[in-house]
Amino acid sequence: MKLNTINEWLTLIANVGVLIGIIVVAVELQQTQIAMQGEASTVRAEMSQQITREALEFGVIESTNKIGNGEELSQIEREEVRTFFLGLLRFLENQHYQNQIGILDKEQWESNRRTIENMCIGNNIPYSYIYPNGVFNASFRESFLELLNPPCGE
Repeated sequence: MKLNTINEWLTLIANVGVLIGIIVVAVELQQTQIAMQGEASTVRAEMSQQITREALEFGVIESTNKIGNGEELSQIEREEVRTFFLGLLRFLENQHYQNQIGILDKEQWESNRRTIENMCIGNNIPYSYIYPNGVFNASFRESFLELLNPPCGE
């Protein structure tokens, strides 16, 4: 009888130890997720700054204004605009992926959605510059095309 009582107490202690271990792991996972979100936010900010620097460096703003005014672009300007939008689309694709796996906060994704929705408005960017072709994830392409608010120039 005394041995059964000891076994019951040891089993109870072992179960409490397992429960405490599960709680500790859950807390560590939550802390890891918070750290990942913080790191992702920092990377997003750095990428956004890089995209802005590239737009200024390559003269993309002037080129998109030229497009909006119906002016012809040189071959170099067309390639710079395509390269810029390719980088922007890759950034947005990454944000789409982070949103799908739950590490992108809702406000950030809504900001990205508005960026996509308004990508063509006001500057008449030809659709060919911003179309996410086969090099992008199919889920992103589908989401992007649903969000894109026409009209885009042809």
